[in-house]
Amino acid sequence: MEEERDIELRDLLNQTARLRLFRNKSSELGEYIGYNLNANNSINRIPPFTARCLFRELSRNVQEEISTDMDLEYILYQYKKASLFYSNHFNGKNQQANIAKIKLILQQAFVYNSDIETNNKTLALLTEVKDKEIDIPILLLLVLKILPSYTSAKGDVKDSLADAEKLLSFLRDFFKSSNDVIIDLPLLQRFEKEIQKCEYCSRLYLINIAEEALAIFGAYSNPQERYIISTSVEMISPDVADAIWVESDKLSAPGEFWVFKSLAYNCFYLYRYTIKAGDKKVSFTRYEAFFSDNELLTLIHPTKIPSIIAKQISEGMHSLFNCEMDNSTKPNRLELDSLFANNSSFRKKTLVRLSKNDMLKYYEDILSSDLYEKVDEFP
Repeated sequence: MEEERDIELRDLLNQTARLRLFRNKSSELGEYIGYNLNANNSINRIPPFTARCLFRELSRNVQEEISTDMDLEYILYQYKKASLFYSNHFNGKNQQANIAKIKLILQQAFVYNSDIETNNKTLALLTEVKDKEIDIPILLLLVLKILPSYTSAKGDVKDSLADAEKLLSFLRDFFKSSNDVIIDLPLLQRFEKEIQKCEYCSRLYLINIAEEALAIFGAYSNPQERYIISTSVEMISPDVADAIWVESDKLSAPGEFWVFKSLAYNCFYLYRYTIKAGDKKVSFTRYEAFFSDNELLTLIHPTKIPSIIAKQISEGMHSLFNCEMDNSTKPNRLELDSLFANNSSFRKKTLVRLSKNDMLKYYEDILSSDLYEKVDEFP
């Protein structure tokens, strides 16, 4: 049994090398594991137990280099299944038709309350994907021709960065066209930045991108899961409280300003003040707010808080923003970009911290003055 397992893992090592999963070139992987892989059947010449050790070590390195959740043996198993499914239902067919087909599969699997028209043939395809537990992100990469078939021997990867951009471009278009709520995911922006700095943009890395991006999109398209995600991440507490914040494009005549107030557990109130100078009134809305370590700002409108407390989470319960700071400890600039189209309050804003000047004193005087009536719009 041990000998059979050694041979099995040597075969998996051979597959990993042949499909260029961990490194884009055979020479790169050969240098990595200390074997010349340019010779014919070079891995099959490695003693089975040695090959088993190499595969186990390579699996550990995959988790260290790409993702702790990535199991190389399981990926190969899913790759083989998805490749067979691809050859049965996609290979040799019109690429435009294949793209339309994979979009239907993605919508069914990852879009919350998806309402797609299906005929008997499409329904049978979707049922087979589900029953056979086909790995849809890997299937997507096969359809996009980023991954070769499991039995392929095409050789080295020609342009991994172009493959990465093809994947990210498809995901952006799919997210925007298949869901009227989500505008963008900061995750894609993060991947785009990481790819440019990545020493080895491998096929395993692209599988991880597809898996992670689609899982997050699927969760965000569901209001309840979206709220759980946004509230379960690690919250941070940048130094933003008690300052006066204004929109950068309204510095000359701002009739609106913002103030964060610190609460316990890294949470804030965010007050949005609107000055009505003629009536000597300052109306305000108080949001609950928190920053998370994945560059997100969550805002909860006061009218939504009772429903959230009652765990009656529905669409529009809270707003999520991609939040870029010029300094993560004490920012002077907050770039806010809404992830969701249903955020009617504001979509995209740049808030800047006012420094010690006459304008700052003007706002501070308004807040402290008894001459201005402070009106809570949602008491």
